[in-house]
Amino acid sequence: MRWSEQDRADFAIAMGESFAAAVCPPVPVADASPQECCEAVRLALGVQVTPVVLAAVDATRLDSIAAAFGQWFETDPPSRSQVEAGVAATLARWPAE
Repeated sequence: MRWSEQDRADFAIAMGESFAAAVCPPVPVADASPQECCEAVRLALGVQVTPVVLAAVDATRLDSIAAAFGQWFETDPPSRSQVEAGVAATLARWPAE
């Protein structure tokens, strides 16, 4: 799939919303905007996160994402299962092709 700028923006919103719903608590609900959650994922995986990148995340990368949330929000990191839920919810909305 060739991504337009709109596709990238729509995916980022979906990813941010999915992770925001998954990582609270320990991430404070008031701080977990979709944009901030998207930035935390990008901190761990890089700027070019796509459904294919998320689908390929292994246990080590799940732990990296959790650590990035802890760092970004200056709080305890979410659990691996919370991060897995964020990945799954994102991929349910934007499947890897």
